[in-house]
Amino acid sequence: MKNKIVKYAMMSILFLMAIFTIQEVKAEEYTGEAIWPSEYINNIYINKVKPNGSINYKQARFIRRSEDNAFVYCLQPYVDIDNNLPYYTVIREDYARILGLTEAQWERISLLAYYGYQYNENGYNHSSHKWYAVTQVMIWRTTNPESDFYFTNGLNGSKVNTYDSEIAEIEKLISNNYKAPKFDNVDVLPIGSSVTLNDANNILSQYTITGTSNVEASISGNQLKIKAKGIGNGTITLQKKSTKYEIPPVVYTSNHSQNVIRVGNYDPVYSKVTIKVIGGKVTTEKKDSETKENIPQGEATLAGAVYGIYKEDATRVGSVTTNSEGKITSNYLPSLGKFYLLEEKASEGYLLDTTKYYFEITESNLNPTVQVYEKVIKLDFEFTKVYASDKTGIMTPEVGVKFGIYNNKNELVKEVTTDSQGVFKFTLPYGTYTVKQLTSTAGHEKADDFKIEVKQVGDTVKKVISNAPVKAKLRVVKIDSETGEIIKRSGIKFKIFDVKNNKYVCQTVTYPNNATYCEFETDENGEFTTPYPLITGTYRLEEIDQKIDGYLWNKESHEFTIDEYSNLRTDSEYGIIFLLSFAFKLLRKGEIMLKTENYYEKSFTDLAKLYYDKFQIPFPIS
Repeated sequence: MKNKIVKYAMMSILFLMAIFTIQEVKAEEYTGEAIWPSEYINNIYINKVKPNGSINYKQARFIRRSEDNAFVYCLQPYVDIDNNLPYYTVIREDYARILGLTEAQWERISLLAYYGYQYNENGYNHSSHKWYAVTQVMIWRTTNPESDFYFTNGLNGSKVNTYDSEIAEIEKLISNNYKAPKFDNVDVLPIGSSVTLNDANNILSQYTITGTSNVEASISGNQLKIKAKGIGNGTITLQKKSTKYEIPPVVYTSNHSQNVIRVGNYDPVYSKVTIKVIGGKVTTEKKDSETKENIPQGEATLAGAVYGIYKEDATRVGSVTTNSEGKITSNYLPSLGKFYLLEEKASEGYLLDTTKYYFEITESNLNPTVQVYEKVIKLDFEFTKVYASDKTGIMTPEVGVKFGIYNNKNELVKEVTTDSQGVFKFTLPYGTYTVKQLTSTAGHEKADDFKIEVKQVGDTVKKVISNAPVKAKLRVVKIDSETGEIIKRSGIKFKIFDVKNNKYVCQTVTYPNNATYCEFETDENGEFTTPYPLITGTYRLEEIDQKIDGYLWNKESHEFTIDEYSNLRTDSEYGIIFLLSFAFKLLRKGEIMLKTENYYEKSFTDLAKLYYDKFQIPFPIS
């Protein structure tokens, strides 16, 4: 009794400390009638020996809860149960502190209760009443390790080892409760790959997966299936959680009777599987295919090229876009293995490269670097430099003059010199440039600066550069459309229409008299030459509506162009001329020209049948 008073005093002190130093424990008031000793268990006897040698012997018997007859276990082997009074407090948490036990003691007690009497899972059958007695003795050995508790062959009889195998079985179950699944030593898993692990302890089926990181995982029987999804430490959290009972253990405490425990689910057991997930990245280094450097030519850029990343089977798994240095590193690739880079969009100023650049990601080479190349857009130029004499207008190649090619920053990128034909050739990469004449032939001005562009590949660009606009007098000669012979007939009138300026050409002369000509007539030789040159441009020669003895009027205009590509001739009298032949069609025998309402028509007819009162034949027919 003295010992119990001391123990109660200690518990009271602990209770007061809990009030002032530890968060308040939620406790309930017991609403049942009582907790009391119940039926005896046949032929099972127990001795309880205190450290001082005093012995308490008894026949094993159940302790039950009155309201539902559920069994409970005694936690105080030397405290009697008061059958007449109910318990006052129900504890559902913080058990160890309330009971004055260590956490290890409490955890073992809860597991003994769980795996002891009525544990019938995983091939075990603890239904026999003996399992209650065995469990109770093991609980006492845990709460009071300084005492000795054993089975006897009768009331206060001799010690026996009859239930040693049952005790060992429960101990094994408790030991296995903490046993974690054991898997093959797989420390590294490439991203995207899968592995199936077998549990050597054969307990995986008791666990569930409660969390993963960088992996996907599932349990199938005794196998753990894992797929690597993200780079880094892949973790799988496994939990073994009992479900036999609806609630955790319940402890009933009283200051007038012994403390008891009702079995419940034990605290979850956790295990963690860790695998390092490795993956690869590819670094792309783009270079100019001609210079083999990561410096772009002209106004081209290495930035903005898009490369698709493909598996060997042509499955696209990602892409990269180059920066201004032509470099970029991909995200982690989905697996180890062979891949290739394929350009999908060229950077500005470069041609799309159709080459497949293969590389391989391995555990020993997770970050390969791949050199890729692009061909810059280029264009060939062929220019001819000529100059014209102010007196003769003759175009002459200008030999030995220098031209400078300047980029958009006005930096000289190329200097060229004309050859014996006035020709200079060069090739430029992508960009916009200005061509400047740097030197010239004595007595001649330089050509104006002009811009050229290289935006796409194409044929050689050719151009004639002249100091002054090309101009020439127009000489028109009337010819027979069939014979090609000159029609020497004067007075045939023409107009010249300036297409660009949308007006007819008029020229004013001051000698021998002041006069302005907008119509030009052939002389006795069937030709005329304009008084002044026509400047570079496109024109239409139009014959004025008129009658020409023996010929049809040519109502179709004739378009011509005067420029550096025209076939210009030098005339000793008129200088530079542009010769244009204008064809007339001769009327054949039996073909007459009729005039109705001021319009001339031709018609084949029998002259004898003509009615001269309706038509006039304005000229003889030969």
